[in-house]
Amino acid sequence: MDTLRTELRNELTERLVPLLLAQGFSGPSKIKGNSLFHEFTRKNANRIETLNIQFEKRQSPRFIINLKIEIAENIEHPGLEDIKIITCRVADKKKGGSTRSWFCADQPWYLRILGYKKNMVNEAVSKAIDTISEIELWWENPTRSEHIRYVTAYNPISKEWTAL
Repeated sequence: MDTLRTELRNELTERLVPLLLAQGFSGPSKIKGNSLFHEFTRKNANRIETLNIQFEKRQSPRFIINLKIEIAENIEHPGLEDIKIITCRVADKKKGGSTRSWFCADQPWYLRILGYKKNMVNEAVSKAIDTISEIELWWENPTRSEHIRYVTAYNPISKEWTAL
């Protein structure tokens, strides 16, 4: 019998990965193993877009999506000083700093203690897929929205990260 985390990896492989690959991202065709991060990248004329699926480190069946844009300000001679980076996180619930705000395939601890063992893998992946249109809008206008939070930008001149 597979664990919930294995079922979650399989469901992401079946449903989310083909969608990302169809949108022009390059990355693994299958999410497998115990790696915490699975990265997909897409290159445009003046930037690189990275979508990263991050699993919870304590082996809970939960994940979050991290986004990053690297913009080359000088396309002719791109260098480290010419790169501007913008990042964010895409989660199921807008509030909360714990992994319970991530896309979760498990029930809250108090329901598990009471013996409820509902498999929520399909729901977690469906919620992530529902954010794809929001993510596509973010690539063009990197601001916070319903599921997108912690938007930050890197200024290479001051070498500081700033919340947007």
